[in-house]
Amino acid sequence: MMNHRMGQRGQVAVEYILLTVTVVAVALLVRNQISQRQVLAQFVQAPWAKLSGVIENGVLGDPAKTKAQHPNLLYRHASLQGTQLR
Repeated sequence: MMNHRMGQRGQVAVEYILLTVTVVAVALLVRNQISQRQVLAQFVQAPWAKLSGVIENGVLGDPAKTKAQHPNLLYRHASLQGTQLR
């Protein structure tokens, strides 16, 4: 009876080790696939292109295309003399 219990403990330990090795191997495989396919880079680069347009030019879109729409490049008319009051 005592040997049966000791054998069960050893079997449980071996099963836990095998499960741990399997989970670690799957996690590494998934991480390598994500790294090779650059999944996270695609999630970041596409929105960043539009956000960088907002940061640089104040307009949502590609910075090179929205540069002409920057508020500082809009035609503004200013007079140093001002208008005369009547």
